[in-house]
Amino acid sequence: EALVHAEVFVRLNATYAILDKDVYGSLNHEEASYVIDMYLQTVLLGLQVTKLSREEVAEATKDFAYIFPYWEDIHGLVPEAQQQIAQGLQSYTFTDVTHILQHISERLGARL
Repeated sequence: EALVHAEVFVRLNATYAILDKDVYGSLNHEEASYVIDMYLQTVLLGLQVTKLSREEVAEATKDFAYIFPYWEDIHGLVPEAQQQIAQGLQSYTFTDVTHILQHISERLGARL
């Protein structure tokens, strides 16, 4: 479990950097959802997000729902996790997003 948490932290930090988000700032609901989606898509594609540019990530995740047919099922876990982990939040810190992704990762098990 600690390994999952560490992996989420490192990958999320890189995702924030690629998307020009401040890990010390906060995100609104839409921004947090976008960061979470981008994180999940790069994980599911097996991309080493720490070694890619913003443009490379954008190109790789273009048409993701078509490339990855189970995306809608996995994406459906996002609002559920946001509800369970961060219910009622109007803004999300890096820690909030980390907890949401850890919850999703635990739900999906070793697949992430």
